[in-house]
Amino acid sequence: MANDFRSAYTKLRLVEPIAYSPEALTWLRMVIHRASDKLNGHAELSPEQLQHFMVKQAQIDFGNMAAEVMNHWGIIDGETLSQSLAVLNKLGAVLLSSENELDSYRSLSKFQFD
Repeated sequence: MANDFRSAYTKLRLVEPIAYSPEALTWLRMVIHRASDKLNGHAELSPEQLQHFMVKQAQIDFGNMAAEVMNHWGIIDGETLSQSLAVLNKLGAVLLSSENELDSYRSLSKFQFD
């Protein structure tokens, strides 16, 4: 799976710029899968649920450096989350029901790691 993801990432990068590193996207994909599994197995996540799980997982994975890591990766608010989800969708790593689904993520505020 990891090699397939990297291969898809490399192919997409040849035809369009990607603002997010493979590490950032791999981490985000992992968070989405863990969160949906916690909600009775591959359930759809609301933007607020995903934001909550992302912040908690970043705090677990990166501790006091969570905000710095997310800033470095460029995933800091609803707009950048929606852009990274669009890339994951193009890579076949997540399934989005429509472009309107991305709009619902854009309204999320800046992520807080207090």
